[in-house]
Amino acid sequence: METHRGILPNKRLRFWWAVVGLIALVVPYVTNMGLLAKTVYAAEKTLYKSDRLTVTAGDGNDWKWENGREVSWKFQFIDKDANYPNKDEVTFLIDKEAAAKQGLTDFKVNGQSWDAKTGELGGFELYYNGGSGHSLILTAKSTTDEKRAVSVPVGLALTRTAQQGAKIKAPKLAETNLLPDDAKMMVEANLFGYEGDAATGEDEGETKPDEPETTLPAPSSDDPADVYAKLPDTKQGIVDGFLIERGVRTTPDSDNKTDFNNFQLWSSMNAPVYTTADAEHEKPVTIYQKKDVTATGNIGGSENEDDATRLQYVRSTYHNQYEQTGGDNQSAYTISFEDGDAMTGAKFTVVYDHVGSYVDSVTKEHHPIGATMTISNVTPASGDHLQLGNMHFIDVPNNLYSGVMYHGIESLDIKLQFYTLVDGKFAERIDVDEGDGHVTFSSLNNFGRSANSGSSVGADFSWDQLSTGINNSKYAETVFGGAGTLAAQPYDDPTTDSDDTFMQKDAAGIWYSTVHGVYDLTDVNGTSYESYLDIKGYESNFEDSLGGTNFQMAALQFPVSGDAYNFTLRTGDGNTWQTISAAVMHPLELTQTHKLVTTDDTTYTTAVSDAKAEKSGNLHEKNLAITSTDDGKFNFAYWVTQPTYDLGTDSLIRPFGIRFEDTLPDGISLRDGQNSVKLYDTEGKQLKLGADYTVTIAGQKVVATLTDAGIQAIDFNSDMFALRLDVKTDSQVAQGFAEWTKHNTADVYTKTEHSDDSEYKSTTNTVTVGLKDLPTTNVTINKVDEAGAALAGAKFELKKVGEPSAWTAASFASAEISAYKTLTTATTIAASTTTETSWTWNNLPVGQYQLIETAPDGYVKATDVTFNVGAKLTANADGTGDAYTSTFKETTNPAVLTNVDVKDGSVTANVPNQLDIKAVFQVKKVDQDNKPLAGAVFQYFTDVTQKTGMNKDDMTGMHTMPTGQTLEFNKLYTLNESTVPTGYERAEDVYFKVLKQADFTTQTGVTVPADLANEKVLFVKTDKDGAVTEWIKPDQNKNIFTTTFTVENKKQEPLQSIFPVTGGTGIMGFVIVGLILVGAAGALTLKRKFND
Repeated sequence: METHRGILPNKRLRFWWAVVGLIALVVPYVTNMGLLAKTVYAAEKTLYKSDRLTVTAGDGNDWKWENGREVSWKFQFIDKDANYPNKDEVTFLIDKEAAAKQGLTDFKVNGQSWDAKTGELGGFELYYNGGSGHSLILTAKSTTDEKRAVSVPVGLALTRTAQQGAKIKAPKLAETNLLPDDAKMMVEANLFGYEGDAATGEDEGETKPDEPETTLPAPSSDDPADVYAKLPDTKQGIVDGFLIERGVRTTPDSDNKTDFNNFQLWSSMNAPVYTTADAEHEKPVTIYQKKDVTATGNIGGSENEDDATRLQYVRSTYHNQYEQTGGDNQSAYTISFEDGDAMTGAKFTVVYDHVGSYVDSVTKEHHPIGATMTISNVTPASGDHLQLGNMHFIDVPNNLYSGVMYHGIESLDIKLQFYTLVDGKFAERIDVDEGDGHVTFSSLNNFGRSANSGSSVGADFSWDQLSTGINNSKYAETVFGGAGTLAAQPYDDPTTDSDDTFMQKDAAGIWYSTVHGVYDLTDVNGTSYESYLDIKGYESNFEDSLGGTNFQMAALQFPVSGDAYNFTLRTGDGNTWQTISAAVMHPLELTQTHKLVTTDDTTYTTAVSDAKAEKSGNLHEKNLAITSTDDGKFNFAYWVTQPTYDLGTDSLIRPFGIRFEDTLPDGISLRDGQNSVKLYDTEGKQLKLGADYTVTIAGQKVVATLTDAGIQAIDFNSDMFALRLDVKTDSQVAQGFAEWTKHNTADVYTKTEHSDDSEYKSTTNTVTVGLKDLPTTNVTINKVDEAGAALAGAKFELKKVGEPSAWTAASFASAEISAYKTLTTATTIAASTTTETSWTWNNLPVGQYQLIETAPDGYVKATDVTFNVGAKLTANADGTGDAYTSTFKETTNPAVLTNVDVKDGSVTANVPNQLDIKAVFQVKKVDQDNKPLAGAVFQYFTDVTQKTGMNKDDMTGMHTMPTGQTLEFNKLYTLNESTVPTGYERAEDVYFKVLKQADFTTQTGVTVPADLANEKVLFVKTDKDGAVTEWIKPDQNKNIFTTTFTVENKKQEPLQSIFPVTGGTGIMGFVIVGLILVGAAGALTLKRKFND
């Protein structure tokens, strides 16, 4: 019959079909593995790109994430600065913690391994090859199997060898994000002060279209200042001044990058705006938007149009004298002019959405403000006033306080207008009444020559920063007030009659400084100084840095009124950087001084944090006993925190003098004199005693006075500096503490003028700390016998033998006496009440005590008892709700007291006494009729060489132990009759022991009868080896246990003949022997007869 198999092959074919099927399954799997490989081994990807550095990763099979395999990054450095030798040095800084977290180790660059301790790898010298640059390969070994992108923060530190051979360190920059998404490598890639755009995150293979010329958005095509001029003014009298705040920038976006909707630049000629620097002049006026720039450098030196490198540098670099952030929201515009003609009619308005705050005249609250600055009437520098090159530009950062940099320009006008903000939008124009607002321009240098100028730049132009006595305004930096301003005011100290300013007016009414200003503390001979005041002969100058000595003496302040304030800025050398502030030119009073009382472990950071939260310290209104003692006393700290004002925002200079005064409460003192007084600057760094501040101590009054150097060492940035006093209590734990409550305040005196009469006093809040007496304890001792029954006849003496020496707190919630020390002389304490069987001592203070007993007759004296009367504190976790409880602890070893009960500050305990058990025996000497028998002598012993005789009474026949003698327990005694009464036989020796109950079961021989097992004492008779033959219950009289041994003597028989008596019983033996002999003889006779 034919079987139909359909399409199934025969057996051989089925095998090959199976092979084909398997291949069909494997091929897609292998293909998928290939795709997976493409996922794991990604193509080369650009992670970061700038004009100086390109970082790529995943170069073919070098992009490997597998365990034990390498992952690599390629760093391509491009040289673009022809002014220096073609050699840089780079050091890689690996974040060790981040590397470990990512499972990366064994970092290498070109075969050189990293230092795993420091994280450093390098330095590597970079030699550039024209445009191709120099590349370094960073590799790391992965220790994880996880298939994912690998990231690790890597820092780069570059140095360059300058022409004179000095090595210049690149300034530290904030981290720049180099990797997109979840693969982020943070790199500090500052390449000698300039750098290109931030990371693009784009694949290198992608094309990037040319950037179109753009104009930033504005309210309309009209001048924004004109548009905002239509807003209403604030109501008259509502604004009590405004502040241009040093640390305020325009509002960034959610990534903390500059949002150019909040930092706009409008130009009257609709100039093109570029986001990448070049060296061209596509238009007479071009604007370069420098966004979130990490590269900083000096763009105000000698700059010329024909230097393409420097032209591009200016257009890409953030000026290093502006306020710095490190990169994020650190942006600026550079307005570049092709030549002087391009300035004609040019007008620009900068819009800042946030520049500071205004002060409400009623509430005194600060409210944020925005601003516009309109720049116009730009005049090029020429002739003698073009001293620093012919590059023409204006540079404006997104921080109004940092002002404006202009170069190749002699003068320009600015108009400032400020606006209230509602939901981040301009709402009203700030309108101030006369005297309620002002604008200040500082650091007004003069480059004119004087008699002491050391520079030979020109006949009347000088670079010498130590120049003083300059008598003209030709090369001076100056400001003229316009509409909305009142007459300029130089600094004036009303308490002095001397000239307090370097600012003078020439015949044309132009203000100028008579000195240059010291910005580099190196004299003409190359010597460096900590302060220019140390440079002999050049004291009449100002230190050209914010808050520097005499800085206010080269500044002008313009009172303003209305809603728009116009100024003309001018420089005599064709280049300057001018800050714009609303700071006053005199020191301000220091206020809001705050006091804290804290535990000894409180740090500056914690103290300042608590002060800002208006807390008074973790010991305020607390019992010091929530902490521990040191040498029996409590250590703690008083803090005085002092907020500073912000230099540049509030004032140009620091106070002329600062002094702290603190009168310590009685019972509280400094631990180590002057060394216990510490001052910290606004960063928490401890200032130096002697150099930065001095200390005087008069009784309880402590005065800390900052020196000029100390004041200059404090960064006035609105943060707090602080005084710390390390103090201790005079109260000791040995005396149980002395209950008190101490209140304390402190004063800070600020000298705002040179006269000592100008001091302002700021008094702190009051802090309170206390200490509470430790509790006392009532102790009652009861006298009992060993059965617990009351026992009379004892006496007790109590002595205090030690006192507490340490109080230890495990936390605020738990503390107690932790140590005692022995007193040199003990003190006897009389009992408060006594009975025949009890003694009470009331209100015993904390300490160590000894109880000494005189025992009742017949009882063993109790071991002297030692015990501690202590105290313990419990509280809430923050130290509130504290309460003491008394404690009691016997320290006798082994313990003596029984039934100890500690309750509510009272202790009761028993002292039991054991009977003073003594054992004796006596001998009753009798004859065979049990009558007393005289004439015997007995002795007893445990050692045959040390026998003891007994007393005897022949009348009674009684023999007793010597007076005062007792038996030793559990020793084998022998009783021996050493002299026998005449006519009597000697009695056998008696062997015996006396046993306490504990020894009953340890004996050999006859076991103790059940009815005697609970007796305190038993006697036993034994054999000569000590085995018990008989148990004897003794008689008891109080503590004396006695037994009597009766010893009987038999009479002795009269003396007789040694021969037997006839007929007596003594002949039997002889008869028997005779019969035997007779029988033997007869037997021998008969034998002979038979033989014969």
